Parts: sequence; C-alpha cells; structure tokens
Amino acid sequence: MEGILRIATAGSVDNGKSTLIGRLLYDSKSIFEDQLSAVERASVRKGKHLLDLSLFTDGLREEVEQGITIDVAYRYFSTPKRKFILADTPGHFEFTRNMITGASTADAVIILVDATIGITEQTKRHSYIAGLLRIPNVIVCINKMDLCQWDEAVYTTIVEEFRSVSRSLHLKNVVFVPISALTGDNVVEKSQEMSWYIDDSLLYILEHLSANERDPKSDVRCVVQCLLGEKDGSFYYGVKMIEGELNRDTKLQAFPMKKAVVAEELLIGSQTVERLPKNASGTLKLERHALKRGEVLISGTISPRYSTEISATICWLSSDSFSTEKQLVIQHVSGDYAIEQLEIRSVIDIQSLQEPTNVKALHTNDIAKITLKLNQQMIFDPYAFSKQMGSFILIDAETNATVAAGMMDQ
Repeated sequence: MEGILRIATAGSVDNGKSTLIGRLLYDSKSIFEDQLSAVERASVRKGKHLLDLSLFTDGLREEVEQGITIDVAYRYFSTPKRKFILADTPGHFEFTRNMITGASTADAVIILVDATIGITEQTKRHSYIAGLLRIPNVIVCINKMDLCQWDEAVYTTIVEEFRSVSRSLHLKNVVFVPISALTGDNVVEKSQEMSWYIDDSLLYILEHLSANERDPKSDVRCVVQCLLGEKDGSFYYGVKMIEGELNRDTKLQAFPMKKAVVAEELLIGSQTVERLPKNASGTLKLERHALKRGEVLISGTISPRYSTEISATICWLSSDSFSTEKQLVIQHVSGDYAIEQLEIRSVIDIQSLQEPTNVKALHTNDIAKITLKLNQQMIFDPYAFSKQMGSFILIDAETNATVAAGMMDQ
C-alpha cells in the first residue's frame, strides 16, 4: 500500500467541493451505517430527492443551515491501495485563511471549477495560494459536466484557460479531470457519458500520486528546544526534528555560531534510539558544548540563511488593516523576533495576477510581497527548501493575535 496522501480541496463557492468529498467517501464505501442514516434523514428534511452527499463533510450546524462550508472539515478514508486525509476547505473569500490552513500540509490539491461558470477570481486565488504553498500535485476537476450535456468543448475551453492562468504560478504536475460529483462520473469509476475522456478517474489518480517527499536522509535541520540537564560534562537537550533524519554519531554544525558537534546519544522518552526521524521530538546528548534555545543543528550540503532582513510573501489574515504603528513579532520555529520595519513591495491583483507596487495598506486576505527588518538575526531556509524552516506567522505584540502567515522567498 502507498503511504498516506493528504489532500485539500479548493475552488469557488458552490463548485461542489463538499459533494465531491461525500461522493468519494460514499462510492469507496468509507461511510459508517449511522453516518449514512443520519445524512439520509437530513436529506429528507431539506427536501432533497437524492442523498445530499455534502452533508458528510458540512458538519457544523451553521454550515448545514446556511448551505456553505465555514471551517476546514477533515475526513479519513482508505482503499486497498492507499490511505487518505481529505481537507474540505471553504470557498468564500472571507474564509481564505481557512483554506491556507487546510492546504498548508497537503501533498495534493483538488481545485474545482464549475463547468457552467468557468474560471473565477476565487479559482485564481486558490490556484495562486496552491503555488505559494508549493503543493506538489494539482488536480483540476471540471465539475457539473452533467449540466453541460457532457460537452467536450466546454471542458477543453476551461482547460486552456486554466493553463494560460497557471503559466505565471508555481504549479507543478497539473492534471485535468471532467467530473460530475452529483452523479459520480469520473470520480471513483470512469464515466460512460464522456467517452472522449480517455484518462483515469479521480480516485485512480489519487491512488497513484507521489507525495514528492525529499529524501529523509538528506539535509538535517534540528532545532534546540531547551536544556534538560547536565551530567559529567555532557549536556542533554530537548530537540525537535524539522528536516531529514538524525543518526547517532552524526557530525553537526550548530547555527548561528557554527560550532562543530557530534550527536553522542539520541533518546525518545527514556529509550535510547539509533536515529530521530523527521518531525520527531527527542533528547540529544552532546559533550562539552553549551547551546541555546532556538539554535539549529544542521548537516548536509545546504546551509541555512542567517540575516536581519527577510524577503517573504504573506497573506494578511487580520480583519484590521496593516498599520505601520502596529508592533509586530515574527514567530518562527527557531524563536520569536521583533520586527523593526515591514516594507510592502507589492500586492497581488488576483484578477490580473499582476503585482502593483506603491501599495501602502494591507487588507484581509491580501497576498503581498514584503521585506522584514528584524531586531536581531534569524536562522531560516527558503520555503521551497523547507516548509517548516521557511514559514512563519506575524503576531500583534499588543493583542497577541495572529495577523498574517508567510513564506520566506528564495
């Protein structure tokens, strides 16, 4: 069986994201009997003649009553070939921040386009975000083909338009599938209505996608969390693995001071281990070396960046507009740093995908390219190299509210 695949859905309001996920769950027989009974009853109460598959994911009372997706809904299912984690993200502009949350760890994104409408501004917004997040696989599902009489020309026109839009984005491995989430055509099984489409169903594509993980034995990034104790000249540190896999006796450099150290012993809990895998937390024993919280231990050929000036792309999440009077703090895996200056270089015009400059304000859901100047040097990697070492959030120092999420540029 292939490894777990994390999938996010995206697209404009009413494009059928929740219905598509419900169809995947229903047709792959991943629905419990009590869930099915509850959705059948709810469908009748809503006056639906067919099973309302969107109710399998729209679980909040507000979502059911208003017919919209508000929060990110996670669902889990499996086939004989693979296990999946599905994140149904909101389509409304107001909930772009929720889409970013749901897609930030995705191995693939399904972008839905309504065949009766075509590419919308929100389609472009979600595609742009998918590119920013460097999601390795993009599946564009042209939905509601049943309402277009399964017309190949409608499908081809949308494919060509999306390809034109995607040329300026960082999208990789883009594939297109014409579907009807309502009837199930080309979702789990190939459609009998669209004989002109000769490629695979959506589920088949998902089962055979590569998650594109980097080699776990490549460059190591390990962040010091705290000093746990000292004994007989040896120091014991609580550490968090960010990238790679740390083996015992590995030679490391501790940044920013570039001290040479050796991983004398590794523990998870009280158990001695030979290696710490990616994302693991454990204990690292070093001899005669005192380190500080936030220092990064590395091995490999690529050194991290170390600077007081950072070029980044952010999504402004706060309902309050950006003000130069705000005292902001950047929160990063290596620590918290006060921001002395935030310079807006440009804000993305989602409709045209142009980048107007001389912009002085940031509003909710704006995507901007910025330069940050910090009060001290920070250790980081470009987001394209490491999602954890290359991402951050901005905090309002006065209210402690998260106002933006960002990614370090190259």
